[in-house]
Amino acid sequence: MLTLRQGELEQADLLVPLILASAPELLAYIFGSTKDAESFLKAAVAQHDGQFSARRHRVATMNHEVVACVSIWHADMPVEFHDGTLQSIARFLSPAQMTHVISINPLLVDLFPPPTASELCLGHLSVRPDFQGIGVASKLLSYVVRQARQMSKELLVLDVDENNEAALAFYEKWHFRQAKRTYFPPTEQFFLRLVLPLDSVG
Repeated sequence: MLTLRQGELEQADLLVPLILASAPELLAYIFGSTKDAESFLKAAVAQHDGQFSARRHRVATMNHEVVACVSIWHADMPVEFHDGTLQSIARFLSPAQMTHVISINPLLVDLFPPPTASELCLGHLSVRPDFQGIGVASKLLSYVVRQARQMSKELLVLDVDENNEAALAFYEKWHFRQAKRTYFPPTEQFFLRLVLPLDSVG
């Protein structure tokens, strides 16, 4: 039986490969390499708060195994979220990594514009390969829709690699539409900003 619940810090090691799989090339570039990204995520996911904290993820479990996750952001995230994100960067990145992250931050902001007051942004939607194709992602997305409606949001937004055909096919079934296409020169990737008006979801 599939169960959705808030992520727990003790699940950090299980969440790291899921988060990394949501944007492997980009995360490897941001943190220097895949190995460096894994090392950072292991520490950041175990933090009490912040963008990568397990507590900021909704996890899907089956037979007590973590099989998928998703996270959400909005325009009014609490101070603890921002502080936790900054603390993760300060504590777990080397000076060279911090310099790199700071230097590419303008590119990342252009690539992933923050959600407006009417939007709920979802990220890190990832399902273990051996549990794909059985509706797990749809259950997580249904959860996000419910959260967005409870918060009186009008749009769901997300960003996806243009070459991620499986993800694009999934979002197309949900009737997301493309709002923006942005080129990221360092990894030679195009990312699509997809939007879904909540009034179009049954």
